[in-house]
Amino acid sequence: MTEVQDYMQGVRTRAAHHAPNVRLIVPALVGFAIERADKIEHRRCEGVLGNVSWIWVQGRKYAFRYDHEHDCIQLRRGSLQGPVLFEFDNDTPLADLDAAFLTL
Repeated sequence: MTEVQDYMQGVRTRAAHHAPNVRLIVPALVGFAIERADKIEHRRCEGVLGNVSWIWVQGRKYAFRYDHEHDCIQLRRGSLQGPVLFEFDNDTPLADLDAAFLTL
């Protein structure tokens, strides 16, 4: 299994208990990220994959993180504290996801 698969499974498992509002969108986000990214990295804590990942698209860095207040996954420019570009949850249409990734 690849690190991306491990990451996705871990996020979906944790989301099932703590963030069911994003569990279904995770595979689509990962798929679009793989398609568009030049590079993908995942946060590790003591060797274990976490919930945060970064992608680089055409040399620009973006961060994915779960936002507890809005119960969604945010795509931020540059860092975990960067401006929020998009928010995704289980109700996000795939067409909107596609359009978001095409703007990167």
